[in-house]
Amino acid sequence: MRNVIHIVYEKNGEIWWTMKSGTNDWDTPQRMSCGIDCHSPQILDGIVCVWYEWNKSGPQQQIYYRVHNLFGGWYAWSAPKNLSNPSIDSRFPQIAVKSISNILPIYNLYCAWTEGNEAPYEIEYKTICLIAFLPPTLKLPAMGDTLRTVTPAFAWEDVGADSYNLVYSVDSSFTTYSQITGLKTYNYTLENDTLYNDTKIYWQVKPFKDTLATISDRYSFYWDLPKTYFVAKNGKDTNPGTRASPWLTITKSANTLKPGERVFVLRGTYNEQVSPKNSGKADSIIIYQAYPGDTVKIGGTKMYGFYLSSKSYIAMDGFWIENCYGPAVRMLNKSNSNQIRHCTMRPNITGVVSIEGMSSYLAQNNEIYENTLYLPAYGGGYGVKLYYAPATKVRDNIVQGVVKGYENGMSITFHSDSSIIANNKISNCWYGIYSYWSNGVEVSQNSITGNRCNGINVWGANGMKIHNNYIAGAGLWIGTMTNTDIYNNKIDSTKIGILLDNDCNAIKIYNNMISRAKCGIKTLRGTDYEVYFNSVMGDTCYTGTNYSSNVKLKDNIFSATLGYCIRVDFSAAPPTEFVSDYNDLYGSKIGYWGKIAKLSFADWQATGNDANSISADPMFVSTTDLHIAAASPCIDKGIEIAALTTDIDGNVRSIPPDIGGDEWFEVIGGGGGACGGGDSGSGIKMWQNYPNPFVHATTIRYQLPVKAKVSLRIYDISGRMVKELVNAEQ
Repeated sequence: MRNVIHIVYEKNGEIWWTMKSGTNDWDTPQRMSCGIDCHSPQILDGIVCVWYEWNKSGPQQQIYYRVHNLFGGWYAWSAPKNLSNPSIDSRFPQIAVKSISNILPIYNLYCAWTEGNEAPYEIEYKTICLIAFLPPTLKLPAMGDTLRTVTPAFAWEDVGADSYNLVYSVDSSFTTYSQITGLKTYNYTLENDTLYNDTKIYWQVKPFKDTLATISDRYSFYWDLPKTYFVAKNGKDTNPGTRASPWLTITKSANTLKPGERVFVLRGTYNEQVSPKNSGKADSIIIYQAYPGDTVKIGGTKMYGFYLSSKSYIAMDGFWIENCYGPAVRMLNKSNSNQIRHCTMRPNITGVVSIEGMSSYLAQNNEIYENTLYLPAYGGGYGVKLYYAPATKVRDNIVQGVVKGYENGMSITFHSDSSIIANNKISNCWYGIYSYWSNGVEVSQNSITGNRCNGINVWGANGMKIHNNYIAGAGLWIGTMTNTDIYNNKIDSTKIGILLDNDCNAIKIYNNMISRAKCGIKTLRGTDYEVYFNSVMGDTCYTGTNYSSNVKLKDNIFSATLGYCIRVDFSAAPPTEFVSDYNDLYGSKIGYWGKIAKLSFADWQATGNDANSISADPMFVSTTDLHIAAASPCIDKGIEIAALTTDIDGNVRSIPPDIGGDEWFEVIGGGGGACGGGDSGSGIKMWQNYPNPFVHATTIRYQLPVKAKVSLRIYDISGRMVKELVNAEQ
């Protein structure tokens, strides 16, 4: 019996081979020039070893193989593979594909045939299994990166696989490894506290499609994590603070932690006030964190849960803070760039979170996000108070009042300039959001409901933006403000939807929907008010006085249910530069001018107002949904306003635009159901989702003329379906 091994491989687009016989050394590699299609070799840097064993009683083949991985390693030798009844003529071995289909993952198998000591006959390669997709390119972390996060984010190229396995190891040969299997996306954020040490991590991705698989290159990154400590109820402060030997108190960690370090606090109740001794740094914050999945309570009889005085770059994460006799978290003086996140807080008195700088010692650039805040049960206090705390971000929090007292959900006061209040849910307070003497504040995408005085109350500032909020139960009060935009809000069931008072100046109110209000929009004192593209349905829609000058009302729907569409009160001369036109004024009482009711549309127009307006049912979808129907008379009846090119949902307005906050258009037509057009008489319509953009939730509205099977799916930008929202008869 004679053993001959041939290796056939690709090199720079050419096919090369070498061989060895018995225990001899490998022959010098040679480029193949016969029997091979060298122009399009179907191989991806793979090498397959084929071992033929010949027997005097007749040819019998067994194959050993291994494949050269793209990252430079080797698969182990396979067990001998007997080829059942191979078809062999005098020159070419023919190998049945199905006979070796279980040797995946391989790219191609190159077959050589020889007898005894003779040189190979014409060598031919057979494509046994073409790979269905290329190995993915790894993106993040890049080769050689240094990460200082305990939750590294991995990302790789999407190669159209059905699923991916993420494999990582501290061993470059992957002798031992961990893996996340069955991932349907091409990114993953790893959370694994067993790797919280300074070490080099190797990772790769293995995609699967049908029965095929391939594997990516191998990257490495250095996980440069500072020291992590642990606190537990069974610990001791004389311990080293490791997971196996934790500290007993959070105070011990507060006296110990240095920039970049973290402490995990395990489950239990800790009757402590945590007052960090050290600040972190911009690139290495200090983190106090409840261990993931554990309930960790702080408070008891102490004044505060966390108390920071001129301490910065500190994160407080995941705690339950209760029964304090002051704010659950209080930051004073130059406490900058701190984070309060994922906490639940219920103090006994005063407020929940207080950030207090001074005129000469600002507390700035702090973040408060994804917390649940319960106001004190006695009534009064605040959820979040900012005082000389500019550039603070307060987002994605839940603030729950107690329906008594004069508490504020959020107070942004005294030069807390350029702060952002976004996507919070605030309910059952006196004021939902109260802002005073703070310029450039942005209030957006909040849900503010059940508050007793005002949903939003702002005054004494400049350059605010109040937009995309949902306000119900109490409206929006603006006083002594300048250069402020109020837009894309939905306001429902209020006494006054939007009130401008106390000498405001340069206020723009546009693309709002105000429903079921006693008075929709009211301007008492001030100048330069622009009221455009609003949809208002209430007892009285707009009220103004001669104390307001340069007021422009255009492209609004004012649908009055009991009172007047427009009421302007004055005793002698009318207000200066009052302009009302291109509106839809609908109701039994169109206007009130001076001291005289102008009930009919013609009587109202006789005052010199609304020459180009209409008076017709706007055909709202409902009393709470002020989008318009397909047959609305408001369609294309407005006048273009410079810079206001989209409606409340972000849809581009046509020219001429529709009157009101909604620009109607049909997205899905009959027949083929193509987006953006179709048979306008089909009765099938879909509107732009609202809000857009959004953080956690959005509303998709559509209309069918008859009951039918509905399939509603979300696709990403590359055309892959993300989720099917509806698949039912409706």
